[in-house]
Amino acid sequence: MNNRWLPEDYGETHTEAIEKFLKVSNKAGKSVSFIPNDSQRRVLARLSGRDIIPKARQQGISTLFLACFFLDCLVYENLRCVVIAHDADSTERLFQRVRFFLDNFIGDEIETISSTKREIRFVATNATFYVETAGNTKSGRSGTINRLLCSEVAYWPDPKAMTAGLLQSVPAENSLVVFESTGNGAQTWYHRRCITAANPTSQYTLHFLNWKDFSEYTLKLSEAEEESVYETLDPSMEEPEVLAEHSLSAGQLAWRREKIDEMDGDLGLFRQEYPLTLEECFRSRGQSFFHRVFYEDIGEHWQSHSESWNFFRDDRHPIPSCHYVLGADVSGGVGGDYSVVEILCLEDQRQVGEYVDNNISPDAFADIIAWLGKMYNDAWVNVETNNHGGVTITELLNKYPRNLMFGSDTLSSAVYGVGTQTTRSSKLSIIGLLRKNLAEGFVIVSDYLRGELSSFVEVPISDINSRLQASSGTHDDSVMALGMANVARVNYEAYLAYQGKGLVKVVNPEADFTMKTILHTKRRGDYPCTAGLVEYN
Repeated sequence: MNNRWLPEDYGETHTEAIEKFLKVSNKAGKSVSFIPNDSQRRVLARLSGRDIIPKARQQGISTLFLACFFLDCLVYENLRCVVIAHDADSTERLFQRVRFFLDNFIGDEIETISSTKREIRFVATNATFYVETAGNTKSGRSGTINRLLCSEVAYWPDPKAMTAGLLQSVPAENSLVVFESTGNGAQTWYHRRCITAANPTSQYTLHFLNWKDFSEYTLKLSEAEEESVYETLDPSMEEPEVLAEHSLSAGQLAWRREKIDEMDGDLGLFRQEYPLTLEECFRSRGQSFFHRVFYEDIGEHWQSHSESWNFFRDDRHPIPSCHYVLGADVSGGVGGDYSVVEILCLEDQRQVGEYVDNNISPDAFADIIAWLGKMYNDAWVNVETNNHGGVTITELLNKYPRNLMFGSDTLSSAVYGVGTQTTRSSKLSIIGLLRKNLAEGFVIVSDYLRGELSSFVEVPISDINSRLQASSGTHDDSVMALGMANVARVNYEAYLAYQGKGLVKVVNPEADFTMKTILHTKRRGDYPCTAGLVEYN
């Protein structure tokens, strides 16, 4: 249950006050009474005081809170309201809406003092209303903030640092904090905030506003026009799937067609700006390289480990009779990229654990890998050795059995003899194999990993070459860790098949994304390998 920082009737009273006292400019440029729309009413009805609103475009959410803050300035003494927009144009536009409320107020004239800093002070209450631009918020952070709206926060230059500073100025009681934005890629600060808010124990209330439930996003059609829409469904625009999954009306489908056409047929851009689901809200504009991923929400079974909040696991594992592999990607531990471990179970054919930390040093990360490897039945471990990975490998060799660490004449650095050293060519093979195996049915259970997979794209760099990478503003550390785990998994399964364990069988080694470029027919240590791909019985 979310705590409430505002009175229970806040939304109800403000809906009445907005309709009674405020005007807005309609699409024709005429001044009309402000009658909150469906989306605005839904938000006000569930407002808790700590609210996060991922949404489709142009539903009037920023305007709604400008109105609420404005009305609060008329009532509460010494109130301080701050609105932060993502760019200068938006800042000016939002400030002009506040000025419109003031100039067209239905009631007695309101005495104010304005400055050139997009600031209005209300004389009767000594309340102050600021509208500022993200990246230039010194004045907003200089005192107590009672009302804070972070508009299009997903597009701020550094939302984590900026919101941390702003929130320090907000008192716990009688205050309101709102983050609202369209999506801007997965595994961003805003995406993680929204995922956290979906948890019932979160202090924030999540309000996801899709375009389907917004009554204005539909076209009025004749009966013949409706019939024509249903008869001309376009598979390339995913219309049959969208119709089946979301039960759209013909008018909504027609509106969708018009909007996609306005965006030059860019379906990815449409999904980002006008999502139907929370996942779609954070899908990258570019098509993910991983075209098919099997995901399962395991609910309460996915939980943090008592010894480390950075480690989430399926609490039904490890199982004594099962075989596990660990893949690790190493960062510098200075708050940028993440050090990640992904854990896979061979028998269940799924992800069962995940460790994510961007503040752990490469040498200390070796302790984590050794701890997890021993926990999961002496799992087979594969660590990417590039950059900081060399430090981790050096430490790990002193803490974990060498014969339980993946090594390949093709992939491993000659310096260490174990782990995987990625190059441009080997990365293509590793990630290509991962794509193939995920599409075959290997199950992902982590939202974090799922988000990174969805934002991992293939970017053309010439007519004949491309680069595999995370979308701008996102990470791919968990993807690379999963790739390391998958290399180890394929090799381990091949060994078990070689031993006649009955888990897998070896198939055509010349199949697409063959391990031929990755694995040698023999490897160092106790695990001989047969080259080729595997499939499950």
